Amino acid sequence: MPSCAASRTASITPAGSGPIPSARWRKPAPRRERSWPRSIPSRRPRPRNARAWRAWQARRKIALQIEALAAKLRDARLLENLERRKLAAWKLEFAKELDQQAEEEHQARWRKQR
Repeated sequence: MPSCAASRTASITPAGSGPIPSARWRKPAPRRERSWPRSIPSRRPRPRNARAWRAWQARRKIALQIEALAAKLRDARLLENLERRKLAAWKLEFAKELDQQAEEEHQARWRKQR
């Protein structure tokens, strides 16, 4: 089964989420316009709109949860298949033992009658 998580992950990236130029490559602002957080270059590119950033983070978390859910469902199906196979093997072995005991019982009665 092909993983749809990759396509979902690719579809959740917001438009225009390319890297924002670092502060050190921009023309420095006049001293009176500088503020402490803006003077430090950001290590992670973020959209300028806080709402867009939160939406992107939420979509990313959803994509990760979808991938985790798909993995858990796959594991559950594997365990169900394993249980079904083991049960079938156990039933077959039980039927063989039952047939063998019935055969031994039949032979014992047959010898007793002779």
